[in-house]
Amino acid sequence: QINYDDSPSDDSFIINSSLVPTSFENSRSLTIPYYRVGKWIVAQNDDESAYLTTLHEKSAKLGVPTYFLSEKQKSQEPHVNAIQVLVSPTTGILDSHAFVNWLEWKIEDNYGDIAVNSKVTNIIPGNDGDNRGYIVEITSTSTPSIIKIFAKSVINSAGLYSDKIANLLLPPSHHYKLYYVRGHYYGYRGNDVKVNHLIYPVPPKNLVNLGTHLTLDLNGKIRFGPDVLYIQRPDDYGISDGDENRKDAFFNSVKTYLPSIKRDKLYADYTGIRPKLSGPGEPFKDFVIKEEIECGFDGFVNLVGIESPGLTSSLAIAEMARIHSRPKTLFFATNGSAGPAGPPTEGT
Repeated sequence: QINYDDSPSDDSFIINSSLVPTSFENSRSLTIPYYRVGKWIVAQNDDESAYLTTLHEKSAKLGVPTYFLSEKQKSQEPHVNAIQVLVSPTTGILDSHAFVNWLEWKIEDNYGDIAVNSKVTNIIPGNDGDNRGYIVEITSTSTPSIIKIFAKSVINSAGLYSDKIANLLLPPSHHYKLYYVRGHYYGYRGNDVKVNHLIYPVPPKNLVNLGTHLTLDLNGKIRFGPDVLYIQRPDDYGISDGDENRKDAFFNSVKTYLPSIKRDKLYADYTGIRPKLSGPGEPFKDFVIKEEIECGFDGFVNLVGIESPGLTSSLAIAEMARIHSRPKTLFFATNGSAGPAGPPTEGT
């Protein structure tokens, strides 16, 4: 149901042929599928309309194009209900797995090494002649011995486990604490509801999430989510299609902006887990991108509590981390298990 004609004719993720080995020249295997479908943020009352006005002004300051729809233009989405709509025309969706594969290829093409099935067990301040650098201790499933790697900089991007990695080195007074939030997504059977854009309600005031929004995958399939459920473990991805209370909550939330949906066509699709720096009932806390200089650890960069839009903003986050880190020898501590596959990420 996506209007593919609106997508760019060029693919900005095609690798520059001057950087690609001969065997990859003119190959489509290194492209990342994406479509610029656009996003609608929809308001249902005057308070939500005021939020859209503020968001529009903020977008203008950031240089991100947005505009309001006229009453006539709302007919582009006859199934969507709203008193006011703010459009982000440059928002799109991409194949997140192809994106990660592309990044993996780029790392290896730049002579980087990727070590999987390896656990960081300790980080010790090292010495490269001027009392800088770090020794990272790793255990691997392939060998019982401890592997030690010296790096002038360490970037901790371990996702759900980033607080554990950070706290290996930081003093207790500067320890991080993550909370785990499971988000459920529901799919929709049938073609009685046709939508061509991503549809986002105005988020709740506490910013605990972005609201139960409608997202599309690259095949035009509709999903709704995510909701918010604080859990104890970072590996608890359980979901039940028989949870009638959760299905009711999804239905009641979505029908405010998509009144024609049928409850019996909703089905539990998948879950994901995101880290938060704020616990249940606590005020919103933004994620952390920080070089721990105040603790005396130059070149130790922590990326902690990065939830949405972490994937969308990953390249910009990487640029910030690069600016903070020392050149040459780098070690990235990353979480290699993000859970079951989900739909494409979306972002501006």
